[in-house]
Amino acid sequence: MTNNNFINVSAAVPNLALADIKKNIEIHKELISKAAERGNNILVFPELSLTGTSVGDLFLQGSFLDSAYSGLIELAKFTSNYSDLFVVVGLPLQVSGRTYNVAATLLNGEILGFTPKYKLNDYDTYQESRYFASLNLESEEIFTNDGHLFSYSPYTLCDKKSSKYVNISIVVGSDIDSPEVLSKLEQSKSDIIINPNVEAELLFSENTRREKITEKSADTKTAIISAYAGSGESSSHYIYQGAGIISELGENLVELKETFNNDDSLLAETLISLSPIRLSQRKTKAKLSSNYPTYSELNFTDPKFSRLETKRYPFVRTDDIRKFDKNNVDITNLYGRCINLQAAGLARRIKHIHAKTMVIGVSGGLDSTVALLVCDRAREILGLGKDSIMAVTMPGFGSSKGSKSNAEILAEALDIDLKEISIVPATTQHLEDIEHDINTHDLTYENAQARERTQILMDLSNKHNGLVVGTGDLSEMALGWCTYNGDQMSMYAVNSSLPKTTMRYLLNIAYYEYKDSNPQLAQVLNDIVTAPVSPELLPPDADGNITQKTEEQIGSYTLHDFFLYHYCYRGNSIADTFALAKANFARESSADKKEQSSYATPKGETFTESEIKTTFKTFIRKLYTQQFKRKASPDAIKVTELGLSASGDFQIPSDLNISIFMDEIDNL
Repeated sequence: MTNNNFINVSAAVPNLALADIKKNIEIHKELISKAAERGNNILVFPELSLTGTSVGDLFLQGSFLDSAYSGLIELAKFTSNYSDLFVVVGLPLQVSGRTYNVAATLLNGEILGFTPKYKLNDYDTYQESRYFASLNLESEEIFTNDGHLFSYSPYTLCDKKSSKYVNISIVVGSDIDSPEVLSKLEQSKSDIIINPNVEAELLFSENTRREKITEKSADTKTAIISAYAGSGESSSHYIYQGAGIISELGENLVELKETFNNDDSLLAETLISLSPIRLSQRKTKAKLSSNYPTYSELNFTDPKFSRLETKRYPFVRTDDIRKFDKNNVDITNLYGRCINLQAAGLARRIKHIHAKTMVIGVSGGLDSTVALLVCDRAREILGLGKDSIMAVTMPGFGSSKGSKSNAEILAEALDIDLKEISIVPATTQHLEDIEHDINTHDLTYENAQARERTQILMDLSNKHNGLVVGTGDLSEMALGWCTYNGDQMSMYAVNSSLPKTTMRYLLNIAYYEYKDSNPQLAQVLNDIVTAPVSPELLPPDADGNITQKTEEQIGSYTLHDFFLYHYCYRGNSIADTFALAKANFARESSADKKEQSSYATPKGETFTESEIKTTFKTFIRKLYTQQFKRKASPDAIKVTELGLSASGDFQIPSDLNISIFMDEIDNL
């Protein structure tokens, strides 16, 4: 299988010998060999890596500059040993009698070109304009004396054996902070920005540096590979700590820093996914650059998925939704922030339509629990009493003892009155009216219950000047796992941008949030999270336990949400999404499967390749065949990156021919 949208990249943190070009060349060779042997296609060295940045007036000596260029030629020839590695190194370069701070690009024994630094820094003891010239951004492409391209033009690397390609722009040093440079980059539509850099180590600069690169990757809708010069630099005025930072679309993929007592050179490595970058860029309209890229060919190596941090729950950036750092403020605040956002949307709608009551069906399951917590928060925002929430539990043929009990305890813990209306008499009469055998437990039997519940909520809403609050989540929306004009319908949906696994994670946080202040609430939240997901439309067993378990029918929500993130949100292809799923979850056989919880994937849980493929096929089929339900869905508040609203987020026809997608999965 060919994975067309990944590329293995690296950033070097060499322990340089200041001004010792000969020794630095050997250090570069060692890192080039290491990067190539480890399957990288791109290797980035820091700014002025052949000489060091803090050599002062040596930059004014012609012999020193000539030595740097001779070293570059030697290094370029060395790259012929590794024909599939695109290398970027820094050096001072003389062009037409002026000296520039440049990044040189090397591939397969050749110098491809040079990119000069535009924004020169003059501050304190660091006076770049004393040594270097700046080239106008709008300058036409020019060539050095020996015919190498000298400009701000981008590069395109093409795979010799496929249609795969990657567009690259090079930004030297602090040019990454220049609005003029970034504006020009936007026109080039690069996938990757290469940033050879150097920055003195000051208090708090470590976090600032990482945050800057991560933020720039989000702003430019690219991946950024940044290599910072390190402790081999002079300590006459500053201390330098080398680092390799690689970010993609606002997410820090890897950060490798040298320690001050370590003399070894380092290599930061990761795997960049190109599809999400291109999806983000397709959503923007930018002018095309007037500079044509330099095209080069090489063999792209197979993706090293092991370099990616395992995140089986990508929506919440974690590998285990049952565990988290309780001292991490960002995590502990996640529950409150999410509930507040949902509640703010609901409160605004209640106020706008002058409703007096929030009407909500409470089953004792995951979705209705989150929605009820949202209603309680919206009530506080609006300054309303507890009677503004009409919580209704509607037991039916499949209601289990546990769910009914959880619904009652939840309402009691929140001090909300719970109204019970059994749907059994009305549904029994309805099935009799349409001449359906009540012992035939088919789709008609199940959907009749869901629609009866919706009818009750809608009529109560009319009676009490209320608004029916929808409880369905994003995972169900993606799969169409709801009854058309049943639980699919409400007047305002609050969970529609939250995947099932994210809601489990939120309630795990909420458990610790309420553990001391409201232990009754905390305990019932824990019971709800650990219960299997079920619509409870089929009769329970003799002991009143759930027999209908959703994940036994359609596959694990852990997998479905993984597909939802990587295929729908990140824009990865079917083949690439499948490859990522295998890298995160695959095991050899079903015999290797461990005992595991039915509610959440423990760290290390795996699936066979066949199980992953079967679940992925279910996901794709339902994603594209259930659009008619999404087109008839009510307004919904969006609080995460992804939504599937047919009016804005996911616009496809309801009668799309899906054979091309299913054939692609069959051929994986």
